[in-house]
Amino acid sequence: MRRIRNTTTALALGGAALVVAGCGGGHPATTPSSAPASPSAAASQASPPAPRPMATMPAGTKVPLKHKGQLRVCALISGEPYVSEGAAGVAGTGKVHGFDVDVLSLVGERIKAAPIFVKLNPEVVVNGTALRSGACDIVTGLTDWSGFAKTYRLTKPYERRSFALLTKKGGPASPAALAGKRVGVIGDGGGTAASDPYAYLKRYNAAHGGQIRLVPQTDTDAEVVMVQNGALDAMATDDGRARYYAKKQPSLAASGVFGPGYPLVFGVRKGDGALARQVDAALADAGGNGQYASAYWNWFGVRPAWTPGG
Repeated sequence: MRRIRNTTTALALGGAALVVAGCGGGHPATTPSSAPASPSAAASQASPPAPRPMATMPAGTKVPLKHKGQLRVCALISGEPYVSEGAAGVAGTGKVHGFDVDVLSLVGERIKAAPIFVKLNPEVVVNGTALRSGACDIVTGLTDWSGFAKTYRLTKPYERRSFALLTKKGGPASPAALAGKRVGVIGDGGGTAASDPYAYLKRYNAAHGGQIRLVPQTDTDAEVVMVQNGALDAMATDDGRARYYAKKQPSLAASGVFGPGYPLVFGVRKGDGALARQVDAALADAGGNGQYASAYWNWFGVRPAWTPGG
């Protein structure tokens, strides 16, 4: 589990189903096909054009879902801005929202099945039991790590991420500028540097005289407050999360994209080629019709530098 815990945070234990609230605002590296847009470029970008509707499956196409009309989802990533329960005024309603939620809603439009997020013990999700039993049809928040490929059939990427820094405006904008700075990092740094900013900065620090003061944290929201009040000089996280918090807090800036970059993929049951093909088709459609760019803009305040199928 160590590999998983350092790159994603599993949803709380239980067996409840969460409905979609609607649109909102250590693994081997796979380098993005194009460099991510600078997070600081958000203010100069115009919003993307209005998207076109999603296409539906060709007539006669069958997707074997355990529950008709439902795409049941298990998440190996939680919290804003990806899969979040209880924020934005929906506390206690059992509704979820986030970028991953919006992307899966687009998949649902194609296959005519509403995404239903199911909270399960993360162990049964990681080992594939949840998929094999039909408790969920798809898992979100995976990288293309070979260990996942042994358990799931992996789809094509639905997002590409790098690392970035969240700072006060005018703060350090690269790992080289972090010498002597207090940098908040989530986890224990035991993951693989390809998809774990803490592990990446630990290795960078060791190679550059150990000048960065890495400060382990356990709560992202508290970490953001520490950046705001000066207790931390920067927060190292993924570029999407950095952009999201900078969009929410005008005093903050997302900058210093660094690291090799890595893809995020969905996982379906081994042998479930029908669903995997429709997910891939939905992602390519969303990348071409503007729906993906619209969702990305809503959550991160910039146009995506990469889109599925591009």
